[in-house]
Amino acid sequence: MTISNTIISIMTADLKPKDLRKQMALIHELGNFLSASLSLREMLEGAIWKVLAHFDLDAGRIYLMHESGLYLALAAAIGTDPRGMEKINRNEGFTGKAVRNRAFIAQHVSELEEEDRMSLLIRKGFKVVICIPLIVMDNITGVMNLTANRDIELDQEEIDLLITVANHIAIAAHHAKLQKEMENRDKTIDFLRTQLQNIPKP
Repeated sequence: MTISNTIISIMTADLKPKDLRKQMALIHELGNFLSASLSLREMLEGAIWKVLAHFDLDAGRIYLMHESGLYLALAAAIGTDPRGMEKINRNEGFTGKAVRNRAFIAQHVSELEEEDRMSLLIRKGFKVVICIPLIVMDNITGVMNLTANRDIELDQEEIDLLITVANHIAIAAHHAKLQKEMENRDKTIDFLRTQLQNIPKP
């Protein structure tokens, strides 16, 4: 995955053993959480909480691609009132850019080209937005948005960790959606079977 040239700040440093342990702990904890039997929304909200806590960020949202492929729908939000952000066109904002470029993006809200959206995010107190595509089998299934009300610094290891976390979330969300579809299919089959059984015989 390519990385946008407009990242807020990338610090290069050797990864210390303590930092490595913290990163592995997050991946392990997140993996255990995502494997639990939860609804899609509960799973995504819990994942956002863990990411925000680890990176000391202020709010997060996860959008999933609509089946039409034309826009992304809000699936979970933590730390902010999501009104006005329920749907994002794939040609809109940093989220759309992350989808189109299949890239990790971190930019200041003031760099948004859409003035209405920039004003909305500024009113919510956001200064920096991070967007990480959710990719499953080379298909973008959504985007995880993380926000901070201050300038931040990201080193390459943190960027790699965010991408790894997003991949875990993407796969878990994909499996949860498939499971839901299978459950709905089974319910439909059971309903039709019951209806057929209740048809009076001639």
